[in-house]
Amino acid sequence: MSLKSRRGMVLVGVLWLVTVLIALVTVQAREAGLQRQLALADDEQIRVQWAFRAGLERAFGLLQEDYPTSDSPYDIWTDNPEDCNDIVLDTVRYTIDITDEARRLNINTASREQLMRLPDMTETVADSMLDWRDQNDEPRENGAEVGYYRNREPGHEITNGPFRTVRDMLMVRDMSEGLLYGEDHNLNEALDPEENDGEQTPPLDNGDGRLRQGWYPHLTSATFEMDRDGAGNERININEADEQTLMLELSLKTAHARWIVENREDDEYESIADLINDDSPEEPSDYEGEDPEPLDLTTFAGISDQITVSDEQRLQGLVNVNTAEPQVLRWVLGSERAVRAIVNYRNGRIGGISRIGDLVFADDMTVELFQRVAARCTVRSRVFRVR
Repeated sequence: MSLKSRRGMVLVGVLWLVTVLIALVTVQAREAGLQRQLALADDEQIRVQWAFRAGLERAFGLLQEDYPTSDSPYDIWTDNPEDCNDIVLDTVRYTIDITDEARRLNINTASREQLMRLPDMTETVADSMLDWRDQNDEPRENGAEVGYYRNREPGHEITNGPFRTVRDMLMVRDMSEGLLYGEDHNLNEALDPEENDGEQTPPLDNGDGRLRQGWYPHLTSATFEMDRDGAGNERININEADEQTLMLELSLKTAHARWIVENREDDEYESIADLINDDSPEEPSDYEGEDPEPLDLTTFAGISDQITVSDEQRLQGLVNVNTAEPQVLRWVLGSERAVRAIVNYRNGRIGGISRIGDLVFADDMTVELFQRVAARCTVRSRVFRVR
């Protein structure tokens, strides 16, 4: 082989070696770049996790700082953009949204009458919800029990107990995502493209440019209030307390305390609202004798947060009149007049309503309507949702 040929072969070999080395370097560089990207992604995930934890801790702090007398839209945990919006933590920006569950209708305590007030509710869904949460296997007229669910495809068991989450409603007979979520299936409260294109892509929507929400934002499965007053003290049970206790603990005069005791002899009070009627005077009298005297509205309102008719430590399913939207109050109370009275009254109260009894002074509020309010509503919240 000639020298020229050998030199040519060596050159080709060198070129191949250089090509292989370049390829190896390129692969190594790509792998190194990928490793850097994965490391950055891990770092970013850690930052997001700690930002999430920081958001929760900040929310807990705001709730701890809140004065416990009442919970309303004026409180630090809800009307506080400085502490809740666009918070930066190590390149991560987050916003806190805190809402109270007591602004929602509790599906574990709602009556059939209340459930039927939900838009597009059917008797089958309402009865099936009640069958789902009761503790027996006897189906209601339009409901369903264990046999129905076991024979479905696929079959599943009924809990015969409380709904753990609102989403559990989807397992109930005839319940649909359309009823529960409306068009907002991702629950971001924003009209996304797939929620405004008719039948082109799920979910099904009407394409009218407006977000139609279902029941989900207005329902809850977990609300309770401790049977204590705004200062945290145990309430006085007016079905059990004697005259002396009523006078000392509630600062009532003898005539009022005696009237409360004597008027429960035949039947126990079913609600604190039973202490007043259409003839109750608005202001207290000057009478200082010992003969029984009915309570006036002012005295009743003054003690309304300190009294109870229950022996339960927790009162389940009460709706907060300070924070509930009008439509939720309609479902709970079934009276447009009562809703209007509550909304107008709370709008004129800076800081919200601190005692449920104050609503007896609301314009257009009757004693009959107040009895519904007193049995089903509260002025404070105990369970909160943080997003």
